[in-house]
Amino acid sequence: MKNKNNRGIPSSELKTFQLKYINHLKAKKKKDKKYIMDMIDIDQILEIFISFLKKEKVYKAEEINNNILDKYFSYLIKACFYDKEIYKTATSLHLSYLNNFFDWLLKKKLIKKNPFDDYRNF
Repeated sequence: MKNKNNRGIPSSELKTFQLKYINHLKAKKKKDKKYIMDMIDIDQILEIFISFLKKEKVYKAEEINNNILDKYFSYLIKACFYDKEIYKTATSLHLSYLNNFFDWLLKKKLIKKNPFDDYRNF
């Protein structure tokens, strides 16, 4: 589903692309059990991120910027993680998985820019 008006994909459509991305990953490595567990983690992280975007009223993927990403990682600290070591590991996973997802969207020409490319905390 390519955007014909070049205004970007609505964040509400990220859920659709989340499912396509997970199916893409499943097709790559069907029998690797660790990879299957990673896909579950990736799916959960994308779900958390997309829910956060809705809460923040971010309506287009192109509206995701350093400020939104800072808010997201602050949200993770408050909502999910109390142990600093767990937070460091979880943040690292979130950064990596979200960056890979947006790279995939970029390769599919669904977005013009990966918001994590300029993210200063990445």
